[in-house]
Amino acid sequence: MAHPQNSPRGYFSKKRIDTGGIQLTANSTGVILAGALLVNSQATVGKITANSTALVLPATGFQMAALTSLKVTSNSTGVKIGSLYISCNSTGNTTT
Repeated sequence: MAHPQNSPRGYFSKKRIDTGGIQLTANSTGVILAGALLVNSQATVGKITANSTALVLPATGFQMAALTSLKVTSNSTGVKIGSLYISCNSTGNTTT
């Protein structure tokens, strides 16, 4: 069935929003963004994506306000909050 392309009551408002090659859709559980979210147009620092197992935050980490002591990062050694690595084993938690 034909639907108007120039009407706010058309297909656009009922099914999805297309912006270039990216689609914004919804299902019964939430809104779906097909692609990455770039916060403040930052392709490296502000890029948030997801894969089949996790939400993927930037490799540069994320920071609470302007406090570098609250910056959370990770590398091959482990998870780091500020200047301390956080680790866990069968006997307890430690910071290094």
